[in-house]
Amino acid sequence: EEALKKAQTKAAKAKPEERAELIEEAIELSRELSELNVSVRPRYIADDCSPERLASLLSEQAGRIALMSPEGDVFDLMAGRYSANQAPNLGVYLKGHSGDDLRVDRVGRPPEYVPKPALTIGLTVQPEVVRCLAEKPGFRARGLLARFLYSIPKSLLGLRRINPPPVSASIRKRYHRNVQALLSLEYATDSEGKPAPHVLRLDEASHKRIQEFQVWLEPQLSELGTLGTMTDWAGKLVGQVCRIAGILHVAEFVQLPAPWKVRVRQQTIERAIQIGKYLIPHAQAAFSLMGSDQTVANAEFILRWIKNKDVRTFSKRELHQSTRRGRFSEIKDLEAALDLLVDHGFVCEQIRKEVTGPGRKKSPEYEVNPHFFARSESNSDNDEVPGDSEDIKDIEEKAEITKKDIIPQESKATEGEVKLSASPQNPQNPQNSKNPTVSTPQPKREIFKL
Repeated sequence: EEALKKAQTKAAKAKPEERAELIEEAIELSRELSELNVSVRPRYIADDCSPERLASLLSEQAGRIALMSPEGDVFDLMAGRYSANQAPNLGVYLKGHSGDDLRVDRVGRPPEYVPKPALTIGLTVQPEVVRCLAEKPGFRARGLLARFLYSIPKSLLGLRRINPPPVSASIRKRYHRNVQALLSLEYATDSEGKPAPHVLRLDEASHKRIQEFQVWLEPQLSELGTLGTMTDWAGKLVGQVCRIAGILHVAEFVQLPAPWKVRVRQQTIERAIQIGKYLIPHAQAAFSLMGSDQTVANAEFILRWIKNKDVRTFSKRELHQSTRRGRFSEIKDLEAALDLLVDHGFVCEQIRKEVTGPGRKKSPEYEVNPHFFARSESNSDNDEVPGDSEDIKDIEEKAEITKKDIIPQESKATEGEVKLSASPQNPQNPQNSKNPTVSTPQPKREIFKL
């Protein structure tokens, strides 16, 4: 690089009769530099990495690297934390998922070209990080959020085993051996001898099963379908299932010298489809979380408080005294969440008689909809196995709650049904429910966990 800079400077300052020869010399040096293959230390994982550096790592590591982190700082880097204009830089992440060729040209540095990059991203973040993703400029509009697979498991805090048994030595040894075998698989090569991906092929039964899955999924992507509000994510699900099947296939046959020579079997596709169906309600929950606000989060907290305390009636004062140290420092936040629960029929404010005279004014009291406890009790049978598919139904199903079941007899409120969608569907579309009902007007907010 230093010789090239000197040759370029010398050519720029040379006399006209000498310039052509010096320019040719500089061109030759540039050609040699571009063809120079400098070996670098193999790298599999990155963490705190800017988009620009990530592109360089992909170029150095034959287009393959994983971005793994227990935190969500990578989203701030994507959004342009270190850029002068704070503009998002998403190109390397989008192309790293789709496999589109990556070309980077920067002033003062040689160009970088990465054919068919493959970027793996694995993050374990807090729900609040997910909640704020939709606020990042361009994240949803440019398709970044649609490229992730989401899992929002039930929290085990308060239920964790204090001294669980360690992973057995045999399982640890086998896992280590298989991961080493996966990392030792050799690349294919292209016509120029450069690294290229291997091609996996499906057998006839597997190909047919994928088509059946497409037929099952497609109607749900319509405007009134169950996934009609998140087609950006769901439209990529078949491709994601195929990628999962590829991973499962290679992991299963990793001890063979060339797993790609074995066709992907139907059993592998079935397992990948099962994972894909598991991911659907979790994605619905994630996108609903992104669209929710703090009042919704506070209302969900009150529902958890009701369930943990097993209360059928409670006063606002009782709730505030129990939660003010950890959640509701200001009474207005608690009141807004209670109003939302009343609007959706989870609780009902009891009618009280006006009391005159001296003394402290009685705090408003609320009655919990008995349907809420009926759902909680029916789901408790599945709590012994965290992460079981039954747990996911709490997110996937809709809660049909009838106000007349909780309004006291002396109340003159108009009876009517309130429908709360557990997935981010349009509440204006009664076709999304098997039993359409006429609903009272509701705020455009959703609570997706019951």
